[in-house]
Amino acid sequence: MSGQATGWVLRYGPRDRAMRAVLITIADAADRDGRNSHPGIAAMVEGSLYSRAHVLATVDRLVTAGWTSVVEQGGGRGRATVY
Repeated sequence: MSGQATGWVLRYGPRDRAMRAVLITIADAADRDGRNSHPGIAAMVEGSLYSRAHVLATVDRLVTAGWTSVVEQGGGRGRATVY
């Protein structure tokens, strides 16, 4: 967990509530350096309190807006995407 990455999102993150909530879950799952976050969809749903469909759409919006990027695409259950 990266408190530094989570703190950055809280200070400078997007104003949109859904984008902010999902980005916080991504930041919270990052390593100590704030990199290599792989929270998985279930964790993002649980952490953000949004539906699976809403989380997936929001992640796309976050990537498009440049708030995060996909480092390695996941492959389904057990292989989460790395942001």
